[in-house]
Amino acid sequence: MPITRYSIGKDDRVHYINDAWNDFAHANGWWSSDSAVIGKSVWDFINGQDTRLIYQLLVKRMREDRCQVLVPFRCDSADVCRFMELDLEPGADDVVNFACRIVKIESRPRVALLAGDVERSDQVVTVCSWCKKVRIGTGDWVEVEEAVDRLELFNANVRPRLNHGICPPCGAVWRLTP
Repeated sequence: MPITRYSIGKDDRVHYINDAWNDFAHANGWWSSDSAVIGKSVWDFINGQDTRLIYQLLVKRMREDRCQVLVPFRCDSADVCRFMELDLEPGADDVVNFACRIVKIESRPRVALLAGDVERSDQVVTVCSWCKKVRIGTGDWVEVEEAVDRLELFNANVRPRLNHGICPPCGAVWRLTP
């Protein structure tokens, strides 16, 4: 599998993406050109305040301690579960280099909640940025297929918008929850 690479400068703006980044983005219906990404703040591309905060802390730590960090995460689409790793490495002059690799892919029946090509309502559903579980009710986090059933999302003509957060088990890894 190709490794998706990108880098940010000391101003946290994207200054490099490789062809694998473009290919992955295009395959998922995202940006169509380098100009949509290069020169933009990397934080503009991270959905969810908690997720953005973790990445900001990781980047800050790397710049201060000059350490490398490996982050496991999921990047699911409507049809597949992608188990991935993100390798963050400090470069010269406060540059941070990112390398994403797919560790494993599992096919699954299409989940319209995760599809990029569906109409969205004003309802918001929170998805964990790392394990992709969905928050339902007052704090239960379940796999997306169970959430679709329990929230009766197939009964709605329009799917809810997705917001990203962090479930308690993943938050504990990052020391964001007790």
